Amino acid sequence: MYKNIVIAYDGSIYAEKAFNVALEFKRKFGSKLHLISVVHVPDFVETKIEFDGMLKDGIRFYTEAQDSAEKRANKSGINICKKIISGNIPQNIVAYADSVNSDLIIIGHRGRNKISKFLLGSVAVSVTRSAHCQVLVVRL
Repeated sequence: MYKNIVIAYDGSIYAEKAFNVALEFKRKFGSKLHLISVVHVPDFVETKIEFDGMLKDGIRFYTEAQDSAEKRANKSGINICKKIISGNIPQNIVAYADSVNSDLIIIGHRGRNKISKFLLGSVAVSVTRSAHCQVLVVRL
């Protein structure tokens, strides 16, 4: 049913829950799993050195998080593809899903209240609105 599944992954407990759901989909459908993490560097960075430092720190953090997730998957005999990119988080999740012809994006959701969602937005909501495939939002 689902050949290619993209999991938006930031190492949080919400992303872990989404990852666990993706592992179940892999077992059930034999899907190929793609783990994507997006490093977001704020727009207010003043220097290239500051930008490079934030990018390097983000890549290091997501590499460790993805490696940990990969080890858990491998213990179950499941292989995953990993990708770390930088930029706008929702746009890059959707673009990556398009690039691998994803049938499904699985993303965790914090479940913030309406006021904070209005003020800050939501990655899950943005992905859901702009994705060209199905999106499964997983809550705790």
